[in-house]
Amino acid sequence: MSPEEFTEVAKHVDYINVMLYDYHTERPAGVAPIEWIQRNMEFLLRESPVSSSKVLLGLNFYGFEFTATKVEAITSSRYLEHIKSDNALLSWDDTASEHFVSVGNILCYYPTLASLSARLQYAKQMNMGVGIWEIGQGLNYFTSLL
Repeated sequence: MSPEEFTEVAKHVDYINVMLYDYHTERPAGVAPIEWIQRNMEFLLRESPVSSSKVLLGLNFYGFEFTATKVEAITSSRYLEHIKSDNALLSWDDTASEHFVSVGNILCYYPTLASLSARLQYAKQMNMGVGIWEIGQGLNYFTSLL
């Protein structure tokens, strides 16, 4: 969405849910890297007169699973299967500000309290609300942050 389109839409609605997830690149990466969220939101807000208080920062409650041949969206049940695996290795991606788990040749990015906290803190700092896609795809404890 261009800043001009953003401005025009804002005239006709109470809030705009900016869905900053489903990031794609040639290599495995998080669903919504924090620097990508910040860069896009700050561009829209800088280039339009829309108040940040009218913006809902879209948060994902799902993840991505990467294999050698495909990328799939996953929900909490699939993530829990991976995390419970004996050879699961949980790591933190500083650039994305997201956790990922490696299990053999499978890599999964999925939200955690730490990654969601970083995004909620950013939304608060920018005076934005949040919108969630989709609350039923997350882990039960995610709502404790809201």
